Amino acid sequence: MLLQLSTTLEELIVKYLAATPWVGAAWLQQAIARDYKPYTRRGVYKELSKLEREGIVVKVKNSYSLRLAWVMNLVSFVGDMYDVYLDPSLLKTLLLKGGEKITWRFSSLAKMDMAWTQLMLGMHRACPGKAMCVWCPHQWFDFSHGERNRQFIKANDIAANRRFHIIGGSTYLDRLGGAGQPKIGVYSYAEGPFEDLRNTYYTLIGDYVICVKLDTVTTRKIEELFSRVKTARDINPQEMGQIFGARVNAKLTLEINPRRAAELKRKFARFFGLKIEEIG
Repeated sequence: MLLQLSTTLEELIVKYLAATPWVGAAWLQQAIARDYKPYTRRGVYKELSKLEREGIVVKVKNSYSLRLAWVMNLVSFVGDMYDVYLDPSLLKTLLLKGGEKITWRFSSLAKMDMAWTQLMLGMHRACPGKAMCVWCPHQWFDFSHGERNRQFIKANDIAANRRFHIIGGSTYLDRLGGAGQPKIGVYSYAEGPFEDLRNTYYTLIGDYVICVKLDTVTTRKIEELFSRVKTARDINPQEMGQIFGARVNAKLTLEINPRRAAELKRKFARFFGLKIEEIG
């Protein structure tokens, strides 16, 4: 079973069993109806039987779970694809055609950010000479997975694209996280045009738009952390590990959309006192 562009009942069952093993068909039906749309009990049983025949699901009495051997094979398969297809040298050939849009969901901030930064490097290569615009409510990335983030910053410096970066806070942690950002950039900690979008992050270059959205609970925890920490003495590594290592509901969308990109870039241009041509 491979993921489709539109979510099927089969994939929803696998998704919920991945998070909660050994549940019954009634539980799956209710969970899917709550979060997506209603399906009949008969339809759920039909898909479960199909998944059982394919060796993806196992049944014990009236409970279902994913088959461990299938999970292990999938983990290996996805790991190989992740390493190959998110390599920056390949991304230039994989980026979308005009009007296309694709969304990924992540339960880990670190994994989401690694995919995000790799896409950004690919966008640099696809749009040489164009500036990158970034809106970031808080600069938390270095606290999530510092070494990988520093590798990205170094690669960003090598790519040598200019950057216009709005950080939505001037807290101690924002300043600390922003200190090592790429050198070829203009950074602002002032209130900007996206101030109301505290759960939304933008990265723009050329006609490409990346939009990241975090769930309400994660957004609130990050806001509270950045507001509370005033000095280095206030940093609690255990607390930060719990926040940035917690399970989240994060959505990353990549699209090529000239109209939306131009609309967002005009906001950056007005904020930084630039002509739109200076961004590209």
